[in-house]
Amino acid sequence: MPLSIDNVPESFSSQVYKLNLTSGETVYAKIPYNRDKLYVEYRMLEMLRQILPVPKVLDFWSGDDLVSDALLLSEIKGIPCTGAIDDELAFQIGVFHATLHEVKTPGYGVEVLDGFQFSN
Repeated sequence: MPLSIDNVPESFSSQVYKLNLTSGETVYAKIPYNRDKLYVEYRMLEMLRQILPVPKVLDFWSGDDLVSDALLLSEIKGIPCTGAIDDELAFQIGVFHATLHEVKTPGYGVEVLDGFQFSN
């Protein structure tokens, strides 16, 4: 049961809520603006989890006729980069960015719930 629920206003493609649980754990509920985005994000987070520090998908809900889809995500420990970025942090960001660009897909297309869908 959540102790508190806070809106995360910096999200531009989804509604995101920070859930502070009575256990002391913090998790995030992410409600994408469309179902296609939900599937893509779910599949990419699962794939990138072995490569980069991304949230773990704790649960996936495909919604129904009344309520939109949602992801329940773990918290990534750290602090937001809102101030000056020193050389060490800039280098680390660059390494993660380069690592992300090294990720290969089977071809031109997108990850969907059932696997990779090739685009024509």
